[in-house]
Amino acid sequence: MPDSLRESDFADAACRLELTRLGADFSTPPPLADPAHRDCGIARPILLRQPLPGIEIAGGALMRCDTARHLAHWLRDFVRPAAAMLPGQPRLVGIEPGTTYDCRPTLGNDGSDLSEHALGNAFDIAAFRFQDGSRIEIAPRRDSGDLTEAFQRALRGAACLHFTTVLAPAPMPRMPITCIWTSRRDAMAGVFASDRAFAAGALFPARGGWCSHGATRKGTSR
Repeated sequence: MPDSLRESDFADAACRLELTRLGADFSTPPPLADPAHRDCGIARPILLRQPLPGIEIAGGALMRCDTARHLAHWLRDFVRPAAAMLPGQPRLVGIEPGTTYDCRPTLGNDGSDLSEHALGNAFDIAAFRFQDGSRIEIAPRRDSGDLTEAFQRALRGAACLHFTTVLAPAPMPRMPITCIWTSRRDAMAGVFASDRAFAAGALFPARGGWCSHGATRKGTSR
C-alpha cells in the first residue's frame, strides 16, 4: 500500500484514543494486504462495530481509523440530532452498510485508479435503522417535500463539513451513499452514490446535490 497511507504511531494512537473517548466499539485486526495488488490494503485497520454507543453497524466494517473518526463525528453532530426531528423522534440505533474495504479499481473509467474502498477510506451506507423498528433507506428523493427527504438532504449537506466531496444518490432504486475520507492531497474524498450507478458510467451533476472543496486526482474515488 502507498507509504502516504501508513499512519505514524502517534497519529494512529491519537485517532484510536479519540474513538475510545467517543464511545466507539472497535477492534484492531492485523494489517490488510492483497497479494494480487500491492497498492491495496490498510496498514492499521480497525473493525468498527459501533461508531457511537447504541449505533450498531451490522456485521462491523473494516476501515482506516480516520474514516471511522469522521463517521463518528458526523453521526454524533448531525445525523443523530436530525433523526430527533423526525415524527416520533425515533432514536437512531443502527446503520445498514454496503461495501466497505474492497480491493478493486474505480468504476466508470479505464480501471487504472484504485477505488477508495481499496484503501480503507470508504464506507457505504444503505439505510438507517431506528429503535421503533422503522428504517430510512438511502434512495433518490427529489422534490417530494416530506420529512424523509428533508432528513436525507440534511445528512448530505452536513457531510460536506466532514468529507470533501458529496454526491447525492442517483435517480435509480436502492442507491446507498458512500462516506469517504482521505487526507491525501492527490485524492478525492466524500460521500458518493453507489458503484452500481457508476458501473453504467454515470456521473451525477451538481444539481443532484454535491459539494467539492478538496483537491482531486484523475478519475473518481468510488
